[in-house]
Amino acid sequence: MQQETKNYRVGLIGLGYARFVQLPALRKLSNCTVVAVCGTSLEKTQDFASQNNIPAAFADWKQMLKSAKLDLLVLAVPPVIQADILRTALSMEINCFCEKPLSADLVSAEELLATAKQNAGSQAVDFIFPEIPSWSRAKEKIVSGALGEIEHACVNWYVQTEASRFGKHPWKLDRKQGGGVLKNFVSHVLYYVEWMLGNISFVSCLLDETYTGCDVGANIQLQLASGVIVTVNVHQNAFAGIGHHFSIYGKQGTIHLVNEGKDYAKGFKGVYMSSDGSCESLHSTSDFKEVADGRIAVVDSLLTRWIGCLETGTVMKPNLMDGVRVQMLLQALETANAEKIISLEV
Repeated sequence: MQQETKNYRVGLIGLGYARFVQLPALRKLSNCTVVAVCGTSLEKTQDFASQNNIPAAFADWKQMLKSAKLDLLVLAVPPVIQADILRTALSMEINCFCEKPLSADLVSAEELLATAKQNAGSQAVDFIFPEIPSWSRAKEKIVSGALGEIEHACVNWYVQTEASRFGKHPWKLDRKQGGGVLKNFVSHVLYYVEWMLGNISFVSCLLDETYTGCDVGANIQLQLASGVIVTVNVHQNAFAGIGHHFSIYGKQGTIHLVNEGKDYAKGFKGVYMSSDGSCESLHSTSDFKEVADGRIAVVDSLLTRWIGCLETGTVMKPNLMDGVRVQMLLQALETANAEKIISLEV
């Protein structure tokens, strides 16, 4: 007798990213039903729920967790708020799809992981770049040995965010609240560098701060366990910036992943160039063909894999352990920025 497919009751917290990305991605999953949503304003949340046929609306996340009987919780809130919600949800054995970084600091992130380990379930973290087809093809090239021995790599990511240009969502500029270029952007870089190239062993960091605790730019060097140096330059207040470039140089070939558009996921073009003179595209016209916003496709990919792991009992990646690993690296970068080794006075 065929086992009946489980239908998961899903709750959403947050009306911004959730509106444009997470809800459309969830709606693509036949075995998930969004039954409740929570926002800061009850009136706005009720309007959102009504427009999207969501049965219940809340302005108090504790009340939602208590009364909505959720199987899954999908979060789209600032890290400093996410940590409090996760602490409660995990203790209730609710499976959680989290934003990055997990929290505003390493200590609370480690506490969340400890809570998760004490309770059954599976958690996922929204590190999106490995879900992009051109990126997965790039990793396949590296794993196959097509680049030969990796010699060095670099990331250059220059954009201007609404938070920097217009002052929207002030928390996105405040490092203590989990904002700033380090936690909003470099958190992604740290995860994908280790996913693509291996563990990071040493770091150095200089932050460009408009005022103390508000970092808009970061100049970073990472040394991998293999000895390879990865240079990382990221700025979130770069008018007409070059976009997002990730280049990996090997003895037998080079890979460039380049996105000069405004869609952080959909715009990537990839190319592999071999030392024998051949060139191969790593992107396809079929990539993201079904969505206008590439973020929907990559979150759909993450959610689909997560649900699969829940049903088979296998380990989801990226998970809370990966989130804590990134949080540890972020703290190391903050420490490296604070503890300048040499000061030269002109």
